[in-house]
Amino acid sequence: GEVIYSDTIRVDAVTGTIDQESIEQTLANIPTDPRSNSRVIVLPVHNTDAFPILKTAREMSFQPETIWVGPSAWIGRDDVGGELDWLPPYASPGWIGLAPLRNDNEYAEAFKKKVEDELEWTDLPTYAAEMVDSIVLLAKAIDIARTSPGKDATTVLRDMVYERGISGRVEFTASGDRKDPQYSVLNYGPNGWKEVGVASPKVGSASIQEEDICWASLGCSVQEVPSDKYPVPKQKLPVWVLVLIPIICLALLALAFKYWRSHRRKDEIRRELATLQKSVVGMRAAATMYIPTSILENDNMRMKIDTSGNSKVSSLVLSCSLKADSSLVSKAQWYWKETSGFVDRHDPSQVLGDGEGWIKYDEFSNNTIEAAYMQQQGKGTVSLDPYVIDFDTNLQTKQSTGFQREVKRVAGNTKDDSLSMTDTDPSISQSSTSLPRDLCKEPQIVLLAGDVVQISKHYKDSWAFGTKVRRPAA
Repeated sequence: GEVIYSDTIRVDAVTGTIDQESIEQTLANIPTDPRSNSRVIVLPVHNTDAFPILKTAREMSFQPETIWVGPSAWIGRDDVGGELDWLPPYASPGWIGLAPLRNDNEYAEAFKKKVEDELEWTDLPTYAAEMVDSIVLLAKAIDIARTSPGKDATTVLRDMVYERGISGRVEFTASGDRKDPQYSVLNYGPNGWKEVGVASPKVGSASIQEEDICWASLGCSVQEVPSDKYPVPKQKLPVWVLVLIPIICLALLALAFKYWRSHRRKDEIRRELATLQKSVVGMRAAATMYIPTSILENDNMRMKIDTSGNSKVSSLVLSCSLKADSSLVSKAQWYWKETSGFVDRHDPSQVLGDGEGWIKYDEFSNNTIEAAYMQQQGKGTVSLDPYVIDFDTNLQTKQSTGFQREVKRVAGNTKDDSLSMTDTDPSISQSSTSLPRDLCKEPQIVLLAGDVVQISKHYKDSWAFGTKVRRPAA
């Protein structure tokens, strides 16, 4: 892996002991920024130097979760001369490293028993297994070379493979080095050193029981191996951010409140419109003048009604015998001017008798033009495909060519006892001349062309209840 930091600790030249001040200075200089440091520290020193360094680190509370890794020079070493007395009982400092492998085969047990009996050792020294395997292999090579003419012990030794070695399988390379030596992976836990796996220089040869490892500060039986990096703590937010956050929150709350008020206001308007729609059926405009004539029940006298622009006669109580004064109902006829010389081609009944060549519009076109004229109070235009008629200039224009003709409106009296109303609702486009009996005492409204009536309720036979809300312009 990447080396983040390295340093050297001084040793006293006179006493040969490690310098305490140098230990403290080195530990203090190790970077502690989680973004650049590592919790893994390799300590390649002898046990006489390693344990004082580890003790000082503990006393300084140096990164308690540090994973200390070492070689066999101190890994696997028992407490000799009180070197580990400073550790609390059943401590798990999490030290881990490699030491020469020791097989637990019959040869190893026999050799260990002989050492205990003759030398009174309770355990084999660190490199005793390699030494024993070396002596055994050398003796075997000499014996084979002695009985094999032309071979020396060195040649025989390079070709030998010893499977029952105390230090593991023994084999040599062409240069005489040991091939793929095996090592024990040792970990220091509550009960001292414990083998947790086997490894060798060969890539992929390691076999480690991770669940058996005791980690610093985390303890034993950890389900997941900790990272070799310290977790990066969350950065503290700047003061201006802390101030800005509540401001933004308040602004959002204000916007939400404004939206809520707007939404509530729209709901209120919708409810008001719904109420209005329920109370008002619609608005109508009278296309022609309508003057009801009544016969009073008491004296059978005809009431004269003033229809001048300034007089206001809003209603009359009528009897059940009602008819309209046909002499006062007016209906206009629209004409277009034919090109001179072509008038004779038209039916004489369709030609205005003034000799100027004015031709009547058909009934449908005439009604369409007159309705638009009344609704727009004689202003604007009306589309009569493929023509457009302009009320302001009294001109008809063909849209495809731009050719124009003059038009004019001629008002006249006809026998028409209906009340003509312009609206999208045809239900009251005509009215009956016979007032229903149950409406005998209801008032009737006098209408002039252009009067706007607010209808509140429809009635049978095309009659309706309503109120006149606007008079036409004088």
